Amino acid sequence: LWPIYGKLETDTRKREFYLWPMYVNREVDTERIKFRQERWLGALYQHSREERKETGKISDRKQVWPLFTHETNSDGHSRFQLLSPLEPLLPGNKGIRRNYSPLFALWHSERNAATGHSSRSFLWHLYRDEHTPDYKKCSLLFGLIDYKKNEEGKEWRLLWLLPFRSKTANP
Repeated sequence: LWPIYGKLETDTRKREFYLWPMYVNREVDTERIKFRQERWLGALYQHSREERKETGKISDRKQVWPLFTHETNSDGHSRFQLLSPLEPLLPGNKGIRRNYSPLFALWHSERNAATGHSSRSFLWHLYRDEHTPDYKKCSLLFGLIDYKKNEEGKEWRLLWLLPFRSKTANP
């Protein structure tokens, strides 16, 4: 009954829609993978979830166009971006993510669960911080004020030039 309702189902695949393109759902369930993609209002809201049955690793991606993109891949690397007008329209395009997404990102955060590395950025690096198990870095006003802390000590840097250091005492 296109465009009001439709359903197609096989042993491993399922497709379904209501008032196409208001709601579209796709599912794949094989021996190796379980995948589900849900779309509301065309491409305004998308949610994809993929599970590898052999390893149990899960990838998850949520997008609300043009507001945000949030994804977690199977290695535990998570990424969130506030204001994301291109990625929901061209998902998985690495060139768009690398070259154009930073132009629109009001807030961007990433976290790698395997290494413990995380970074956050506000207004195109007006504020930026990075954390790892070994060090912490923070900058304000595009690096005009910079702070770094590691096992050697703390360092403040003003006007990109003037460092102020304090060393930690070794026991």
